[in-house]
Parts: sequence; C-alpha cells; structure tokens
Amino acid sequence: SASSLFSTTLVLATNVTLIRIPVQCYHGNLEVQDKEGLQAGLLGVNVSVTRRFNITNPNPVAVSIHGITCGVQGVELSVESVTSPSGELVQSPDIRTLLLTAGKPKHKLAPYSVPAKHTAVFRADIVADGEREVSDVVTIDTDRDSVLVPLSYRSLLGALSIESLSPFEPSFAGRVARQAIYASSTYRFPVKLTSIASSDPRLAPTLTNVTLLPGIRTRIGRVTFDPSRAPPDDATSGGSGPWQGPPND
Repeated sequence: SASSLFSTTLVLATNVTLIRIPVQCYHGNLEVQDKEGLQAGLLGVNVSVTRRFNITNPNPVAVSIHGITCGVQGVELSVESVTSPSGELVQSPDIRTLLLTAGKPKHKLAPYSVPAKHTAVFRADIVADGEREVSDVVTIDTDRDSVLVPLSYRSLLGALSIESLSPFEPSFAGRVARQAIYASSTYRFPVKLTSIASSDPRLAPTLTNVTLLPGIRTRIGRVTFDPSRAPPDDATSGGSGPWQGPPND
C-alpha cells in the first residue's frame, strides 16, 4: 500500500555529534494498473488478438520479475516498452518474449527488472485453437509477491463471408449508384458487426443491420458508388464518358 512507501531520517546522537541517516521504506511489490486485466471478449478459433496491460513499480529500487506462468495455452507475453513517471519512453519496444504459446516459459527466465518508479507495458498475443470459454490468470512472480492478471475470452469456431458485389451500372459524376450488401455467418451464436469501411473514396458502405444470425443470409447494409469522389490524380474520373464502376477485385 501507499503507506508502506515513505522516507524518513534516523538521528544517531553521540557525545560528539549527531549523525543523520536517510531511510527509504518500500514494500517491493509491483502494481497492475489495469484491474480488468486481459479481456479478449469473443474471438474466432485460430485468430490472433492483442491486448495490453501496464505494470508499475512504485518502489525507489528496481524490482525483478523471475517467472511468468499461465494455465491457458495460446498466450504469448512480451515486454513492449518502459516509460518514466513523466510518460517519457525510456526503452524502445524490444518485444522480449517471456511466455511461449505453449503456456510454459521459453527457457529458464533471466530476471527482467522494472526500473524504480517506471511502468512496463506488456503485450499479450492470444490465439485459441478450439472453442472454449476461458477465465484464468497470468501470474507474474517477483522476489516479494505474485502479480495476478485476469485473462478471459470466449472462442468460437466459424467464419464470416460477404457476398461479392455485382458490376455497377455505368455512372458518372452527379449520378450515384447503390447496391445492397449481404453477409452470412457460420458461427453458432449471433455475431455483432461493429464497423464497415472502404479504401476507395468512391465507395461509401453503410451498416443497416449489425446482427448476423447463424446460417442466415442477411442484408447488413448498402454501398453507394459516387464517381465524383475519385482521387484528383485518377484519370478515370475526368473524362466526358461514363465510367463502368470500380474494379471487380
């Protein structure tokens, strides 16, 4: 606790003088800044997701991490960066792998020291090899204590597919074309769509239905094609004749 961290001075009196001895008291523990831990939510089987959490060393001396364990396979933990109390990056990302996906240490782990008053950013890459619901912890061991970081996710076997669009009708600046977007899901549970986007400025997709039910072809939105939004350096946008729509790929 914060009450275990303080500085004081011991005064030793002799018949000749006073000796003042500075003393710093500390507990030697690390603190997890993200109390919710690693919440990966829903993820597909064999799909990698990345989560991060911060561990702070509030002590006036460095604290060494001697071991990291996890009861779940498919977790790879790395030290990504270290920042000072002011937020300045003092160590560029080195992606030092501390825990292999097999759930066991890569080798006999050499102590990894978190500098005094600094924060280490840990990166967790999570891959599930089957359907399961996980509620576990990543345990980080130091000389004085063990830091427990909650880990939870639910993995589902399945896939999403979006139907290819048909060729657009001939169009030109001032005349837009629209098509419906259809998708389907093979997951056993409803899937919620969060966003849809296009790298082509002429195509503007919009979601009108964000829930995909299992095994049902569903209209999830529409895409609007507007040739007038072509990039300035696109030679196909400035001609007088109609353009035949975006590339089929």
